[in-house]
Amino acid sequence: MDANVLIDLCEADRTIIRLVSDHISRVHVPLPVLREEVDQIDEAECADLGIVPIEPSLETAMAAATRRAGLSFHDHLCVLLARDTAGPVSPTTDVCGGSVRPRRFPCSGGSRRWRSSWTAGP
Repeated sequence: MDANVLIDLCEADRTIIRLVSDHISRVHVPLPVLREEVDQIDEAECADLGIVPIEPSLETAMAAATRRAGLSFHDHLCVLLARDTAGPVSPTTDVCGGSVRPRRFPCSGGSRRWRSSWTAGP
């Protein structure tokens, strides 16, 4: 999940994050996003909110630093981690959440579905 969605949920009702984690999909957030963009949540609160912080590998961070049209480093990092998260991913419930349109296409591949914080639907 990207910073914009987390910030919006915190401002609306932070308990929604826990509900998403319990009933829709685990909430994976790259640690650089939590540390550098989301002031509303500190790392100590992650477990209570159902957030799974992910430390990206050096390779993933370097790949995220390469230019990609329409995506910041943090947005690109979210895309890459969503793409690369394997193993504990559920093919029926894992969702990429973000509010930047370019993330929709990379996240929609494979078994992951796209949900925007502003639109409903698959």
